[in-house]
Amino acid sequence: PSGRVRPPSPQGARQISLRRASEALTSALRLGRDGYRGLRTLTESGRVPVQVRVQALRHLAADFGDRDVSPILERAMASDVPGLQNAALSAVMLRRDAALGPLVTLSTRPDVEVATRVRAVRFMASRFPKAETRASLEALLEAGDPDVRRAALEALFTSMRFVPPDQVEAGLVNILKEHHELEVRVSAARALGAFGGHQAQSALRWAAGFSGDGALKQAAREALERLKE
Repeated sequence: PSGRVRPPSPQGARQISLRRASEALTSALRLGRDGYRGLRTLTESGRVPVQVRVQALRHLAADFGDRDVSPILERAMASDVPGLQNAALSAVMLRRDAALGPLVTLSTRPDVEVATRVRAVRFMASRFPKAETRASLEALLEAGDPDVRRAALEALFTSMRFVPPDQVEAGLVNILKEHHELEVRVSAARALGAFGGHQAQSALRWAAGFSGDGALKQAAREALERLKE
């Protein structure tokens, strides 16, 4: 289309200057709806300074519909640019069409900033049914970063949100033994494999040896093995 705006022509692999990229952004914004392609190009080009890419992404998210923007946001979350990942996550959190898969991927990547991973965990737990997120959250209990593990724990068990670290083990043991939902007890067993100590070992041995449910027995046995590592 005649209204298409592109960043300045490539010159090898050099990055476009901030001034020229900002001018291209301004031109795209002046075109209104016709500036979509220019904004998309600015967002996705590795030659554009990050601050301009983030601005272009935010304008796309604010001014265009889900079908046009969702794939761009997902690619931005999958990028290796922290500012772009964070901006894309912020935009996704305001939209109706958020997909679970990209959020799970973002939350599990060790190269992503911890604060961004924690935000992704909390958002997917608040947006999607527990049945859809439980497996991913349980896997994150083994994450390398303690803040991510804690976010996953609180997402699985809302009762843990205000529990001091030194009382987490006792709280999980209580859930393991007393909760009326089997799935929650299984999750508690798995969580004890990441957060447990001596008290957890006793409770897990009980669950592994005397529980009537195979899934709970298996989860308890696996948690005991993790505690031995």
